[in-house]
Amino acid sequence: MKLALHKVASFICLNIAIVCFMKYLLKVVLLFVIIGFAAMWQLQNAVYNSGPLIETKSIVVGKGANSHSLGDELQTQGIIKSALLFRLLSRLHGADKTLKAGEYEFNAGESLFEVMQKISQGDVVYRKI
Repeated sequence: MKLALHKVASFICLNIAIVCFMKYLLKVVLLFVIIGFAAMWQLQNAVYNSGPLIETKSIVVGKGANSHSLGDELQTQGIIKSALLFRLLSRLHGADKTLKAGEYEFNAGESLFEVMQKISQGDVVYRKI
């Protein structure tokens, strides 16, 4: 009888330990989900919200420019906030393979996504001679 009671008590303790572990695991998973949503929200804001440019600015993209050098130049000129984010976004959208040379004019507040689209679609400035 004592042996059976001891087995039942061990079984109950094991179940309690499993339940405690599952609660802990659920909290950890929930924390990662919340962090993931917060990161996605921040990323979406960084990509689609207005950029740092406060007045219209033009730059010339040379033939053979890549997303790395172009991102650095756009950040240096104050057109975008993050060269790294420009490179990642260009790669995700396949725009890193379709960057077009030419002169581009960027308006105040253009988002990172708009800047990337403009360059990948070749929306260059045309001047009358």
